Amino acid sequence: MKKIQQELFVIASLPTVVLILFGLTLSLSHAQQLPHPGLILLFVLLSIATSSFLVYRLRVLLIHPLEETIAGLFHDTHTSISSAGFNELSLAIDAYVSHLQQEYEHKLLKSDSNNHNLQEKYTALELLNSEILQSSNLLKHETESENRAADALLRLCYKPLKTIVGFTNLINQNDSQDLSFCIGEITRAARNLQFLIRESQDSPSSPETAEIEPWQFADDVLSTLSPIMSLHKIKVNVIVLRSCPAKLHVEGEQPISLLFQYMLHYFLHLQTNKGDLVLSISFTHEELTFALDEENYPTSVKLSRRFQHLLSKDATLEDGLLYLPVSTVSTVQEKPGDGLTGVVICEGKAQRESLYERLGQLGAHLTNDFKSGNLDFCLVNDEMSQAFKAVHQYLNPDVSIFLLDNNTLYQRKNWHHLRNPIDQSELIHLLASLEANHHVEPSYDILAVDDNVANLRLLELQLTELGHSVTTASNGISAVDLCQENHYDLVFLDLQMPGMHGLEATKKILELSTETPPIIGLTAHATNEERQDYLEGGMSQVVIKPIRIDSLKSLLRRHIENIESKPPVAAPRNIADIVFDRGLSLSTANDRPELADELFQLLIATLPEDQAQINLAFRSEDHQALKQAVHKLHGAIRYCGVPRLGSAVAKLERLVKTRLQVDIRGALNIVNSEISSLMIWHRENPDPFANLGLQQNLGSE
Repeated sequence: MKKIQQELFVIASLPTVVLILFGLTLSLSHAQQLPHPGLILLFVLLSIATSSFLVYRLRVLLIHPLEETIAGLFHDTHTSISSAGFNELSLAIDAYVSHLQQEYEHKLLKSDSNNHNLQEKYTALELLNSEILQSSNLLKHETESENRAADALLRLCYKPLKTIVGFTNLINQNDSQDLSFCIGEITRAARNLQFLIRESQDSPSSPETAEIEPWQFADDVLSTLSPIMSLHKIKVNVIVLRSCPAKLHVEGEQPISLLFQYMLHYFLHLQTNKGDLVLSISFTHEELTFALDEENYPTSVKLSRRFQHLLSKDATLEDGLLYLPVSTVSTVQEKPGDGLTGVVICEGKAQRESLYERLGQLGAHLTNDFKSGNLDFCLVNDEMSQAFKAVHQYLNPDVSIFLLDNNTLYQRKNWHHLRNPIDQSELIHLLASLEANHHVEPSYDILAVDDNVANLRLLELQLTELGHSVTTASNGISAVDLCQENHYDLVFLDLQMPGMHGLEATKKILELSTETPPIIGLTAHATNEERQDYLEGGMSQVVIKPIRIDSLKSLLRRHIENIESKPPVAAPRNIADIVFDRGLSLSTANDRPELADELFQLLIATLPEDQAQINLAFRSEDHQALKQAVHKLHGAIRYCGVPRLGSAVAKLERLVKTRLQVDIRGALNIVNSEISSLMIWHRENPDPFANLGLQQNLGSE
């Protein structure tokens, strides 16, 4: 309160101070015209009086009432007011201020907490908004994907609809068309259309058990998808591994829908055209596995609702592979091509391998010798290709031509247009028709004699596959005994055998009876003089091993049926840089990889021993032993696709027969060098026929 009084006094004194300052200023500026001093003093006194009066009135009107009010407030709670009371009041005020400060800080903290909660809620809202946007985009993509699938299914419907309309018009025109064929095509198209409608409506699959054949099963799906494959310029070639049973049990129509969706999903999300693809189908533990470009299969793209609906705990899609549970019905594969020989002319490797495997499993014998007079059919994927134009001029007019991707419709005898993609049932029908009209070779009793196990086994296999009954012997003495006890239509007799030479065995067989069979001499090498000696000794003909199956047919016709036929001429080969020729090995093994591999491994196993015998005989100057050892090796390697070693051994055998010792040494060094090269190559390539199947092509490897 005292402080307030002091401040009021200062305010009231302000007029007096101002007046004094004014007078001083006036006196300094007008020193010569100053007013009377008494007058100045009067003004000063009046100013002081005025300030005092203001202080008095402020005290009476403001300060005294305020003091009384405060005193009254304290009088209600305290009987007396002392300095100690004012201290308590100060402390109370301080405590109250502290309390207010604490409440302020508490509210500030609460406000910060509320702000933090609001920030968290704002962040959560942002995340929720991001998730909503992602879900919206995903839904948009799914909708686009579903729309794309629906558009694709609609496009696929055009083909069966056009087929139905086209063949219906043919029937209505009463043309000379095959009515049953037209009805069959309409029925086939109607089934495809029904299937596509069901796929577009996401209808559930039938729970009934169905029976499928793997090749036909895949062909049906590819036929339905052919418009999309054509759009993307893609060819899908099926390979059903031989581990697959011929017939399988599956649940209802689920498998075809699964494979269809598996393929459709790939095509719908294909980024670039892939060219030729392979759909591989394998079987293990009652489960089919489908593989289609598994490295690039779009597994990260969401599957269609239909595809997701079809997949289950049993039928699964993992790492681009589709797994389908099945059960075996039959392992017996229909072989309508048994007895038929064909050639495949196809420039695409994937398609060629697929056709070889398909035809091979149907029993057809495939060869690279398109000049053979024993061909029954030629399957060509492009009749306008230079390869077919070059081959066609050598084909017999009776050879049936199967056109797969033909550019023109031909009305030629024996020219057949296949569906594209290929259809297994159609191919089976064509092969069965050829087989029904195929010339059935008569069956003969034949004796085959050779001391080399590999040579004898191959000859036996070839004759057996031609439908003949074969008896084998490993030496000349056994051959004579067998001919004495049995009648044979023909005898194949190796010329150089231990114990009894082939020429000696021939003479003894001819002495047994006047009705002796023709005797065909077999040798790895023979000079003109030796050949003449063999013929004069009673042999009907001398041939060089190995004998190809077409040459065998010609020999049988000539010496049993008395039908002359010109043997096929093999194309010249450049062998300068070929250590191992797989194509040559396969051709001499009747295009059977397992047999070719067995003969080659047998050669590798016995080669060190044969080499040691040759070198020992040369160092010992045992000319007869050297001649026999070289001839034995020459006969063994003829079947194994080793042209460089074969050429070296043939030269060595010629020199051994002429007894030119100096030249023999040089030739023997070359043989030893070639044997070393072959053994080194084999160490680097221990399994040259691995995963080969029937994958030969028209040229050599």
